[in-house]
Amino acid sequence: MIQKIKLGDGEEYPIRFSFNALVKLEEILGESPFELLADSKKVVSPATIRALMYSGIYGGYLMTGDEFPFTIDSLGNLLEMDRIEEYIVLFTNDLTSSVKKKK
Repeated sequence: MIQKIKLGDGEEYPIRFSFNALVKLEEILGESPFELLADSKKVVSPATIRALMYSGIYGGYLMTGDEFPFTIDSLGNLLEMDRIEEYIVLFTNDLTSSVKKKK
């Protein structure tokens, strides 16, 4: 399911941690997203949060078919420090809901 997330510019964007989004995250970080989740110190790093949100919004745009409007830096400018926990919860909930659907 594609969700929407409001960023620092007040606009809402599609977000979905699809398989393609996870591949994009792995390409950016150079390691498996699942290995990343096993190390909570890495999950909360600013670079990881930015890559996480970039890949999730990238995945949302792939699913809508709309043109992806961001570079990783331009998206980083719209992320808000006080919402880091929300970003992580969105990622973990999206992944776990996908796993639950498969059972």
